[in-house]
Amino acid sequence: RRGIFMPQKPVFIDSVVAGVPEQVEVLASLSYKELLGHGPQTPLWYCTHWWGEPVLDFVACISEHAEGRALSSSTASYWICGYANRQNTIQVDIGMNDISASSFYKAMQLAVGILLVVDTQAQVFSRIWCDFELYVNLTDSGMALDIVTVPDVGTGRGALLFSGSMLPHETLSDQRRRERNFPLPIFIAGMRVQLQDGKSSVAIDKERILAFFVGQGAGQQLDRANRRLRSLFAKALFPRALALGILEDCDSSSPGTMSLPEILRVDDARRELSLSFA
Repeated sequence: RRGIFMPQKPVFIDSVVAGVPEQVEVLASLSYKELLGHGPQTPLWYCTHWWGEPVLDFVACISEHAEGRALSSSTASYWICGYANRQNTIQVDIGMNDISASSFYKAMQLAVGILLVVDTQAQVFSRIWCDFELYVNLTDSGMALDIVTVPDVGTGRGALLFSGSMLPHETLSDQRRRERNFPLPIFIAGMRVQLQDGKSSVAIDKERILAFFVGQGAGQQLDRANRRLRSLFAKALFPRALALGILEDCDSSSPGTMSLPEILRVDDARRELSLSFA
């Protein structure tokens, strides 16, 4: 089984057999955080990502966000599932019977917001666990949503942060300069998302997440969350699209199918809209 040492079964590192343990003894089930940490810690930000990006790129994204949000080493706490969950007893942490009892859901309830780490191919939007986390964020008006990416894959450098609002110590002009280079394809991919269409490597996980959506009044809530997500990206892209002359048709790969004014119009949960063209 992937990620679990088993007696008489080979251990692979980069597809090469590193050895075959004769016996495996687990003295305790600990997460990586418990192994290295000094005690319990409340997450300030919750990380949503798909685990396919290079580790150095992921670290660069976290570092860029902490710096942008002016977080000190004592206050910058991020919940990252692979490090926070106990991998040897993962079924307990993911809430087999009730997803609202999972470590994922509980951590999101404690965090001030979600940091969405997006890969260059926007694979994060195609994973059902990531879509579940976005759904929780989008249906909780009190949670912030920041987005970060590394355009040059594998370099661990040049992370770009999109916040949708000014960061500490920023002026509006600072924000515009910071966000104007955020990759256009990520905005386009975000406006194509249907949260319920995400895939899972474990079929039962998607079934439980869809059941959660149903329990939340799936039809209306899910449609509203989808419209809200598309609206957030449309608002972010609006000034750049206006300058480029693509407001009514901003997806060149599928002409005539993406109008930013229309995406904003159908977001019936939005009560106000403020745009800056400075």
